[in-house]
Amino acid sequence: MAANNSSICFGGQDGNQDIYKMSANKRGFCCLFLNQNFYNSQSESQSKKPIEIRDGSDTDMGRLSNEFARLKFEIRPFNDLSRDELLRQLDLILKRRSELESHDAFVAIFSSHGDASMILDKYLNPVMIDEIMQKFSSVNCRGLVNKPKILIFLCCRGSESADNVDISEGPGLNEIDWDNKEDDDELVAVYQDIIICYSTVYKYKSLRYPDEGTIYGNFLVNNLRTYSEDKDLEYILRKCAQNMSEIDGIKYEGRTQKLMSSVKSIGWRKLLYFNPNHPTE
Repeated sequence: MAANNSSICFGGQDGNQDIYKMSANKRGFCCLFLNQNFYNSQSESQSKKPIEIRDGSDTDMGRLSNEFARLKFEIRPFNDLSRDELLRQLDLILKRRSELESHDAFVAIFSSHGDASMILDKYLNPVMIDEIMQKFSSVNCRGLVNKPKILIFLCCRGSESADNVDISEGPGLNEIDWDNKEDDDELVAVYQDIIICYSTVYKYKSLRYPDEGTIYGNFLVNNLRTYSEDKDLEYILRKCAQNMSEIDGIKYEGRTQKLMSSVKSIGWRKLLYFNPNHPTE
């Protein structure tokens, strides 16, 4: 498919109906939620140094911020939030219905410690991913109905490590998985046009370097920069998975480990081209 043709790149009423519209002057909000500094309690966060710092996570978010700004998103950074603060900030953004309706898409990036079904706030309290997902339902977020919503999680999803085993004979953990098993009629009516990108797979660690950030974050930025002009988002995410699979193994915490990423789509019905260098409305 030749993406340099305007009828291919641009969706909407006047374009290809199999393409998400992506031509607004401001494509949409890109909200970056970074929990880098962690505390035992609220009193400690006000008077003491953090008990832990996720070195390199700010590098990730800085690069992603610059890249999505280049893709014509309005950047909204949020740093070191409690559970209630994070959910409240999401609510405030997603209640701006008239503004959201003038946008073409929405991006939310979450960087923190995590586990299989949660991320951690700055006090190490859980924020359930289901709680975050509920904010993006068609009931709770009318301004983004039928618009693509991209959620990116740069965090661990468990404590397991993938040793450098040979997966050449079959599908491996780093294979991209377009998981649509939730797409029954009832759920799609509530959740639709959502794609979720994880820096690792279920139950596994996400590898992060103190100076460079997560390996997945680096690949994502590089592939967005390289391919966003003429390739769709799914192609870009496949390139990220391919990049990670091409690394034989990486030394981390004294072990040689495989790299892996995961993608889940819910009611993702069209192609998305970012069109960074094309005329806007």
